[in-house]
Amino acid sequence: MFISRHFICLTLLLSLLAPASASAHSSLRADVEVDPIAYLADGYSLHVGAGWERVRADFGAFALTLPELAHGNDGFQVSMHGFGVKLDLFYDPLQLRGPFVGVEAGWLRTHIARTDDPRTQERARRLSMGVRAGWRFALPARFFISPWLGIDYSPGIATRQLGEHHYEESPWSLFPTVHLGYRF
Repeated sequence: MFISRHFICLTLLLSLLAPASASAHSSLRADVEVDPIAYLADGYSLHVGAGWERVRADFGAFALTLPELAHGNDGFQVSMHGFGVKLDLFYDPLQLRGPFVGVEAGWLRTHIARTDDPRTQERARRLSMGVRAGWRFALPARFFISPWLGIDYSPGIATRQLGEHHYEESPWSLFPTVHLGYRF
């Protein structure tokens, strides 16, 4: 939660610096987003965005526990936390609605443990890089919702041996999610 407190402070600072009434003619934009799926998965998510014309940069911190269905390894509990950056290009120059595409990179810390013996565990760090595409839908009162899909690659991923069990992991990951946000 240490990182998320810093992002909350940064978000408050951006809200003070952003114009009180962001007009359609303003080129500089700021927003904040959360991923509700992360909160449902016993984690958190906070992303601060800054945009200019059609380009938006996103800085975020996140954590979640992966369900077994997502990682595909019986008898393992997997959780991760980290931070990342995204750079998106919007079709709409006002970034209010419509499609966007981008690139992303993140630094993740993963904790893998056997469910039958939590002492059998491993911690790993990794870099993740990828592309993403999504759609932003405008909601009333400056809120928005953005479903998106990311395809990431993490170099150096290998099968892990935990006790007598193997944990299989692909260097490629498909990440569908949705962000809820607010534009300042």
